[in-house]
Amino acid sequence: MSFIFPEWRQRLARSLHVSRSKPESKYIQIATHAPVLGVQNRTVVFRGFVEDSHVLQCITEKDSDKYRALQYAQESEICWYFPKTREQYRLSVHTQLVGSTDNEAGLRQQMWQNLSVASKQSFIDNQKLDLAQSCGPRHTEVGTDSPTEEVCPHEQVPENFILILCSVYAVDYLILSEPHQRFKSFCEMNEWVEESAKP
Repeated sequence: MSFIFPEWRQRLARSLHVSRSKPESKYIQIATHAPVLGVQNRTVVFRGFVEDSHVLQCITEKDSDKYRALQYAQESEICWYFPKTREQYRLSVHTQLVGSTDNEAGLRQQMWQNLSVASKQSFIDNQKLDLAQSCGPRHTEVGTDSPTEEVCPHEQVPENFILILCSVYAVDYLILSEPHQRFKSFCEMNEWVEESAKP
């Protein structure tokens, strides 16, 4: 049985297609709340949906406030605005943080392979900095004959690389052009229901 795309996914696909020439169309805002950190909102990059699902993918580092906040509270909201079409999507999501030992580690590995070299390098450089600060300088023994295996650092997924899976369970869609329109969608018993709402 083929995967069914509800109305909101079809709209979002159109919004992304129309705005495909605009790099900022992949920027989304995700809001979190946690003790000490309080309410925070930051911009992250949308990195596609998990195949045959309504699960968005983003990435972060293990030592970030974003990671700490989502560890505390998995519920979050994503706001996505497309200036070209004047559309706004507010997505209610349940988040999951995926590290090297989690069940979805395969998705994390796949995401790492799809990143640009520049994106990978930022994670590698930050991890090296963390190791240097926590362990101090490393000394190698002179005169050892032990062979060293050279591995391209870009092929190894750093421990600080975290995949964020955002499972969408409700959508508030607003068209800001005239006339304003608004539609709310939510998942009920694995079925998506949509209703018109006041803008």
